[in-house]
Amino acid sequence: MDNSLFIFSDAIAPNFLYIIKITNLYYFSIIVLLSIFLAIFLILLFLKDKGAIIIFTFIFALFIQASIFSDKTLNQFPDFETKKINNEYKNEVTLIFIMDQMAGLNSDASKKNKTNDFDNYAVNFSKKFNANIYTNVYSLCGNTDHSISKLLNFNLEKNCKEENNKLVQRTGNFFNEYVMMNNKLFEKFNSISVFQSYFLDYCKNKRVSKCEQYSQFKKYNYIPNFKYTKLSRIVGGWKHHGSILANITWRLFLHYNLIDSFEQSGGEKGSFVSLLQNVEKDVLSNRYDLIFVHSLATHSPYGFDLNCDYDGEKYITYRHLSYEKKIEGQNIDRFCTLKFMEKSLKNIIQKNNEKKIQFFILSDHGTRLKEDKDSYLKTIFIHRNFAKNFKENNSETTIQKIFVDIFKN
Repeated sequence: MDNSLFIFSDAIAPNFLYIIKITNLYYFSIIVLLSIFLAIFLILLFLKDKGAIIIFTFIFALFIQASIFSDKTLNQFPDFETKKINNEYKNEVTLIFIMDQMAGLNSDASKKNKTNDFDNYAVNFSKKFNANIYTNVYSLCGNTDHSISKLLNFNLEKNCKEENNKLVQRTGNFFNEYVMMNNKLFEKFNSISVFQSYFLDYCKNKRVSKCEQYSQFKKYNYIPNFKYTKLSRIVGGWKHHGSILANITWRLFLHYNLIDSFEQSGGEKGSFVSLLQNVEKDVLSNRYDLIFVHSLATHSPYGFDLNCDYDGEKYITYRHLSYEKKIEGQNIDRFCTLKFMEKSLKNIIQKNNEKKIQFFILSDHGTRLKEDKDSYLKTIFIHRNFAKNFKENNSETTIQKIFVDIFKN
């Protein structure tokens, strides 16, 4: 019953804000699980053989439903690739990297930074690539769905709730929490390759020729120290299915550092270099004039160490960390992510020296560790245009306004 009803993922997790006011999410799950056992025991106790037949029939029906009609079966996955592309795009390509929750320059992460000099590194990164860097840039909205939907639709309205229902909507699909309903940016391109996470589906747009969504069931080249083992894959796959018992087992194995998590940002951090390698392949293919990436590699829980290897212990203890330790994690993760991107972009430019390459590196919102503007809304924004001119822009602006200025001209 637990496995077939996906009790944790479909009933408990969506209501976690209410549950944590009462007790720990896992304690609540154990109570629910024990209640199911008690109900089965009472049915067998009072109905005996008839009770066993009722329970068996119910479980068998649930198994059939879960195997054939569930939205968690992999045939519901949104991946696709158009085999035939009408044109080759040898002259120019645009790369957009939206790095979720990556704090910007002069943000709370920068002001409290005792780990590295990220701001200086980001400026030097921009100089190396002759890119514009914005040191005082914010998002209009603090939520991913609102921020990105406004960005991609050149919407400068400050309302972050009502109007956005027309741009992005919640779905009933397990593999995508939200779907982008309108996307004016994509309409400016002809053939688009999308790399996305479970959170937001961009692939309904007719200009998308290739859609690749992160999944723990795919094979990636994980970075050093990430436990891509049989045990991680088995427990991760079971947890993915959504039962209470699987989630409790997964949490215990993580606690004792026996596995690493493919869920949330964990797997996307571990496979980020592999994602960049796939972006390189798409640039070389000449099949796309836009390659669009939305990655959780910079999102909490944080998981890189000072050598930019994976550290699963940091990932699992995140909720218990102090504010200072969370800031440290953000600074290490955003530094490592930019370091990985520097190497990849150098390869892309060297291998495509006859092609004009424009790239954007930005975030949807800040660390959101505090309610103030520099924590919640301050983001990173680096733009290498086709003219390749370095400029450090210190004027206060928003990511949405920059997109309007660049793409409306």
